[in-house]
Amino acid sequence: MTLHIERLDGSRIADMAKLASITGGGRVTARAMRHKYDHTGDAGAGTGVLLYDGVRPVACAGTQFFAFRDAAGERHVGAQLGDFFALPEYRGGGRFFNDLTGQLLDVCRARGAAFTYGMTSLGSYRVCVRFGMREIDRLEAFEQILVDTGVVGSRLRGMRRRVAAPVLARLRQAASTDEPLTGNALRPEYGPAFHAARRVVGVRTLAFGRHRVMLRIGTILQVGKVEPEPDPETAAPLIETLAAFGRAAGCHGIRFMLSPDSKLHTVVARQLGPSPGAWRIVAGELNDMPLPLEQLALQYIDYEGF
Repeated sequence: MTLHIERLDGSRIADMAKLASITGGGRVTARAMRHKYDHTGDAGAGTGVLLYDGVRPVACAGTQFFAFRDAAGERHVGAQLGDFFALPEYRGGGRFFNDLTGQLLDVCRARGAAFTYGMTSLGSYRVCVRFGMREIDRLEAFEQILVDTGVVGSRLRGMRRRVAAPVLARLRQAASTDEPLTGNALRPEYGPAFHAARRVVGVRTLAFGRHRVMLRIGTILQVGKVEPEPDPETAAPLIETLAAFGRAAGCHGIRFMLSPDSKLHTVVARQLGPSPGAWRIVAGELNDMPLPLEQLALQYIDYEGF
C-alpha cells in the first residue's frame, strides 16, 4: 500500500467525480464537479485533496470559499467543507480522513479562511470534531411523494414536465430575488458567480404570497429557507401551495430540510410524519478570533450544493 495525498487540479477532477459516483449513491460527472469547484465561490475557486493508493484514487475531500459580513460589517472568508468520499476498505478508524482533513484545513488557512462549516454524516462528524469543529445545528429531512412513480406516474410526470417546460424556462431566465434570505450575524455575501452557478442547477428564490422561498426545481422539489417564517396557521397552506407548484413543475416529490428550531419544522413533522434522517451542521474557527458561528443560518440549498 503506497499512500500519498495530492491537491485537486484539472487532471484529477475526474478522479473526485469517480469517487463521488461510487460512494455517494448517484452518478456525478467530471463536468459537474469542475463547474462546482471553478465557479461557485465568490471568494475564489474551490479546491480539494485526494488520497491515492499508488495511482488509484481512494478518498477525497473538498472545500469552496465564500465571503461573509459580520454584524459590524467586517468581511470574513468561510470555507465550506464537503465531498468527503472514501472507498469502503479505506474508511477504518477515520485515519485517512484525518490526513485529508488536516491538509485541507491547511489549504483553507493559506487562503485566508477565518472559519469552516459544512453538513456532515455521523462518520465525517467524528473527524470534524477532532479538528475543533462543533455542531451548531441539525437539518432533518421530510419528504412527500407528489406523483405516482409507477408506469402511469411516469407518463403523468412526462406530461406535466412538457406542460411546465415553458414556465420553468422563463424561471431559469428570470432575474429572481437572489439576495440571501438571512438576517444572521454572519451574513453570506453572495455575488454573481454564486447565483450564476445556482441558476444552472435550477435554484430560484420565488414569492408565494408574503413568503419568499428558496427552491431547487428538479425530479424532487427541494425547499430551502422560507422568509418570513410562517406561523402555524399559515404554514399548512404554504406547504400545500408548494406541493401544488411541485406537481405543476413535474416533480415527483417534495423535500424539506429543516432545523428543529424552525417554526415550519413542527408543522411539516405533524403533516408528513417523523424525519427518517438528520445531518449535522458543523463549524469551527481557523484562527484565534472568535466568531458567532452559532448564528450561521445558511440555506439548505447551500449545503445541498455539496
